[in-house]
Amino acid sequence: MQQFPDLTYNQVALMRVDKKNGNIVNEDFDLALKDDHVVFTVFNSFEEAKDCADAITSFNEKVDVIIYSGRREVLYRSNS
Repeated sequence: MQQFPDLTYNQVALMRVDKKNGNIVNEDFDLALKDDHVVFTVFNSFEEAKDCADAITSFNEKVDVIIYSGRREVLYRSNS
């Protein structure tokens, strides 16, 4: 599975999680099992990532979305 990305100033990382069991899913919403599975999507601002999170959760109720800062702090979680 992809490692946490190196982020530059103001960038954030979005990760998708299966709401039912907490497993991390890739960008195609498949269980992330392989090293080449992309599980983080990098955005240049929190606002861009939040818009994407809202879009994801509006069409896929089975997925929670977490947005992290470059310091790996949780900035947003869709089920909160």
